[in-house]
Amino acid sequence: MESNSQSHSNGHAAFLSIGWVSAVVSLFIPFIGVLAIIFGILDIVKSKSKTAGIVLLVFAIIFLYLGLTGFGYGFSSSYGS
Repeated sequence: MESNSQSHSNGHAAFLSIGWVSAVVSLFIPFIGVLAIIFGILDIVKSKSKTAGIVLLVFAIIFLYLGLTGFGYGFSSSYGS
């Protein structure tokens, strides 16, 4: 049986993991960035140390902006044609 602090730690890690994956994916599929923002907010609300959640939230917003402005298009377009 897990202690309460272990389950809290696992939830914190899950929020961060899913949040960072969705933040990176939002560079190519921008609307996934909303998930990263939600998980960043959940991490800030539910954790004692709010630094990781704030960093995730800032990067999620930056990655969402880059995704919306066509950052992922640069990787998929053909150069030299």
